[in-house]
Amino acid sequence: MKKVNLLWLALVVLAFAGCTSYDDTDGDWERSVQFAGPYRVNAVSFSYTDPETGAEKIFIGGGYNSASTIPNKSLRDFWVFTGNNLDAVGWSQISGKVKEETSDGRDTLVSRGNYPDTLGREGMVAFVINDKAYVGAGYRRGYNSAPTNLYFSDFYVFDLKEEKWVWDKEANGHKRYSITDNLGIYGADTKTVNFAFGVGFAFDGKGYVGTGRMEEQASSTFYVFDPETEKWSYEPSDNKFPGDACEGANVFDFGDEIYVCLGTNGSTNVRTVSIFNGQWRKGTTLNPNLPGAWNEDYDEVLRSYAQAFVSDKDPNRNRKIAYVMGGVGASANDNWQYDRERDRWERTNRFSAAMANRVSGVGFTYNGYGYITVGGPSTSSSGDNTTWKFYPGLKARDWNDY
Repeated sequence: MKKVNLLWLALVVLAFAGCTSYDDTDGDWERSVQFAGPYRVNAVSFSYTDPETGAEKIFIGGGYNSASTIPNKSLRDFWVFTGNNLDAVGWSQISGKVKEETSDGRDTLVSRGNYPDTLGREGMVAFVINDKAYVGAGYRRGYNSAPTNLYFSDFYVFDLKEEKWVWDKEANGHKRYSITDNLGIYGADTKTVNFAFGVGFAFDGKGYVGTGRMEEQASSTFYVFDPETEKWSYEPSDNKFPGDACEGANVFDFGDEIYVCLGTNGSTNVRTVSIFNGQWRKGTTLNPNLPGAWNEDYDEVLRSYAQAFVSDKDPNRNRKIAYVMGGVGASANDNWQYDRERDRWERTNRFSAAMANRVSGVGFTYNGYGYITVGGPSTSSSGDNTTWKFYPGLKARDWNDY
């Protein structure tokens, strides 16, 4: 009889051990190299893998620093991440000057790493084609002598191999591409095109930018850049973005497909999921009333200005999984993962107290692992430079420097 009871007790213990909650088993965070630049929210980021060496680099720049002494508090500096070990270089500023030639044969010294506009911007978007990053649009808040808020639609080009902004000899300035110029829109009409806090991505050799806030209204418009013609155009009428107007949305880049989701339209959270693989289509709406009990908490996924990345490092799933965390929303303390093979959202490990209040930061993937950095407690208040690395599919442990 004692043997039976002991066996029964062992089975009960095993059963309870197997019923661990999501925040025990669905990943763990580890502190990485702290971002070395000034605090910022609404920064822009882009990544590059050298085709010859395979080395990865993550670039972050611009943004808004609420404590800055710059009149409009918008930043121009750019930084590069080249390592995830505490004893590695980690973050370094792209600094110094480079000599460029003008159309009349003179040499001029220009900054290597500062954004080429005369003042900084926040809420910019970017995409990478080959060894060039196209960085632009964005927003500049009004200040004392210039009280008007400004939105932009022009893009500058960053050479990822040489780590400098591309100079246009004939124009005696940095290489610049304007959506409004290409569309023949000038003067007051440019307000219908200038935008900030949107999304950008590259697909099949072209750049796509859109959504965001356009003169204080959320937008659903997308523009397409063709590097062969060096021109911008509207999306074709038979292949337009199918989602809602939104700002502060996220992009999940799975390589063969791009997902655009979340964000807000005024006070309304966006539920639509839009998928692009050369053609747009609608994905499964974030609706808690879909068939199946597993989606009953989908209202809690909704948020804007969150951090996101895609990782293939879950040891239990041999595929890429998207992750979203933080942001502005009623349940923004809950982090979520999206498995596109199962078309399902599930909770994952929450932030610790040391990582709380992460809004308008940057999420990125480096060597297959996801990271978050910069950001702050709101879209207008910066103050968190800690960088965190996420290990998916692992049980939470105590060695992660919380």
